[in-house]
Amino acid sequence: MEDRTGSLAMSALRELWEAGCPIPSPALQGRLLEVGFRRWRSFGRRTKLRNPSREDRIRDLTKGLSTLEPDPELIGPLIEDYRCVATALASVLDPIDTPPTAAHLSHVRPETRPHWRHPLEPEAALALWDEAKRRSPLR
Repeated sequence: MEDRTGSLAMSALRELWEAGCPIPSPALQGRLLEVGFRRWRSFGRRTKLRNPSREDRIRDLTKGLSTLEPDPELIGPLIEDYRCVATALASVLDPIDTPPTAAHLSHVRPETRPHWRHPLEPEAALALWDEAKRRSPLR
């Protein structure tokens, strides 16, 4: 993994954690990156789909990340949270000019994620993304 890609992915995970997502705890972030990057890179070899879409890759990544859940009974209730993490990682690994935070938080409503401390509104996520792009030395 490139240093820049790894640091962008780690930033996306930290933002999710700060927004209240229960999955990317600081203790688990390194493992999420390791499993997520490996799963993303091996998708083409493992899939049987003829024309897989980005959504197929995110679904597969969600499935792979959910294997890290220590309590299998929690996977069902937390699957949307794992999907948020997978979408954030996908936005870094295969950017399509959409901000990772806006992409993975746009469907999250406070009433659907009551266990999140303070969901980040999509507008706030876009503002964070714009600020990060403005400060980036690569642009």
